[in-house]
Amino acid sequence: MLRSKDPKDYFEIALSQIKPGVALDFDLQLYFPRNQHIIMWRPKGEALGEEFLTNAQLKGIEKVWIHNDDLAKYEKHINYTAEVDALTATPEPEPPKPEAQTKEGAALKEILSDPNVPDEKKKEAAAMIAKDMLARTANQNSIKDQKKANEQARKSIEDLLAQTAAQMSSAASEIWKLGNVDAELGHAVNVATYAVIFAMAFGRIDVELLSDIALAGLLHDIGFSQISSKVASIPLKDMTRKDLMQYANHVPATVALLEELAPEIPQRVRTLIAQHHEKFDGSGFPKGLKGFKVDDIAQLVGMANLLDDMSTGHWDGKKRTLKDTFETLTALEKTRTFPEHFNPEVFAAVVRWIKDAPAEDVTENAMEMVGKKVDQIIYKKEA
Repeated sequence: MLRSKDPKDYFEIALSQIKPGVALDFDLQLYFPRNQHIIMWRPKGEALGEEFLTNAQLKGIEKVWIHNDDLAKYEKHINYTAEVDALTATPEPEPPKPEAQTKEGAALKEILSDPNVPDEKKKEAAAMIAKDMLARTANQNSIKDQKKANEQARKSIEDLLAQTAAQMSSAASEIWKLGNVDAELGHAVNVATYAVIFAMAFGRIDVELLSDIALAGLLHDIGFSQISSKVASIPLKDMTRKDLMQYANHVPATVALLEELAPEIPQRVRTLIAQHHEKFDGSGFPKGLKGFKVDDIAQLVGMANLLDDMSTGHWDGKKRTLKDTFETLTALEKTRTFPEHFNPEVFAAVVRWIKDAPAEDVTENAMEMVGKKVDQIIYKKEA
């Protein structure tokens, strides 16, 4: 968590002063002098290996920044003596996984982690719950109610990932938690949430894939730190061609930052991020990919990104409920002979799910269906 965005609140040290293998008692930040932007790099509690530190320096990371309040902790770190610590240290037990906050999250975790449930039944049950979550989230009548619905959906997906996905790093978890208090991070968490829900609704239930989708959503805009904040704040519809060219640079900048600062990030995450602004008609950026050349999951991340941009006012300056956003986007797509943004079959399916909002408790029904299938497998009960 960034305690301050003001560079004056940090002091600079050489990366070589960080001791390999010693858990940090403070966060490490990176500073971009071009626009005086501070970003989190390595969180408190992480131990950086010698190979990692060497590779980081080879890639040009020679300086890191530490918050002024952590000066004493930094001095203790550089005076650390491994022999003394080894004698006094006691192993800490692995922290338990957090309790689920929502019944949807708990149900999804139980369904997807049960080895006795066939994949087809997992897909069917997860899709039922995801479509219901989407319908409820996208059928709110006020901005206030929309915010509450978004928070509920976030908690459900956070539950699922926190208890099943090993790739959800501590840094990603921090971004997720901060989404409710920081508007900029709120967009990232919404994109991650919508994209995971879309994927499950289409039957994509591999937990590592869902984790990659969430991570792509959380990190898709970090390249904004490399472009003018003035351009980034202009509504998309009001941007001049010059503005759009500068704005488009945030995508390759994001990919470059990940390659430089987080080389362990899966390639699939980088692909999703690199293509989240591509459009079905080929008018997107940065590569102008067209039709099915755009990764199908990247289409879902792109849809989540555009929907939240339109809902929060970044598209044209007007805030909307998700319901109004879908209606606006549907009207726009109908005016074109060839759909601009998305595969028309994919978008039509999402709109259909929203309109077919069920009145019954879908989560209970999905769990009952899965439970019956498990009974059939384990106890050989008749359907």
